[in-house]
Amino acid sequence: MAHRRFFRMLCLLCAAACILSVCSCKGAAPTPYGLLVAMQEAEKPLPPGRVYLRSAAAEDGTYLSDELLTALFGNGAFPPAMDGVCDAACFFSYTHPCELAVFLCKSLSATKAVSQMCLRRLDTLRQYRSYEGLSDAQVNAYLDAATVTVRGCYVILCVSSDPDAALRALRRAT
Repeated sequence: MAHRRFFRMLCLLCAAACILSVCSCKGAAPTPYGLLVAMQEAEKPLPPGRVYLRSAAAEDGTYLSDELLTALFGNGAFPPAMDGVCDAACFFSYTHPCELAVFLCKSLSATKAVSQMCLRRLDTLRQYRSYEGLSDAQVNAYLDAATVTVRGCYVILCVSSDPDAALRALRRAT
């Protein structure tokens, strides 16, 4: 009897070890920056703009600072949803309605608050709707097709000329 129990336990441990070894071969999860680059490559043409990274050093010019997050996502205060974010990468054009952002959340439950933060950003962009050199129809095409997508622990803000192509590129990169 004891031998049977030992044998079953040994089989279970071996099965668990096999499962863990297969899962560990999958590789690390893609970074928000890597996913952002894939989305940028799908944007044709990509307007001039800047990439900001939450994981960059504070003294780096690409650092996604608390001040910038407050201005763009916080309505005057640091967005509380950012407490649930591990890392983020954003592309802002400033002269064009194109905005791409990837937020990696600490948990699935944090994605709800981050997606709501991104939806508020879309509302702000839709109220602004004025970009020098672009017609209302061009701006509307971007903003009307804009999306906020949750994919696992990632929240993606996509204001693009072709959001479907950008999201396909993101899926291929994951």
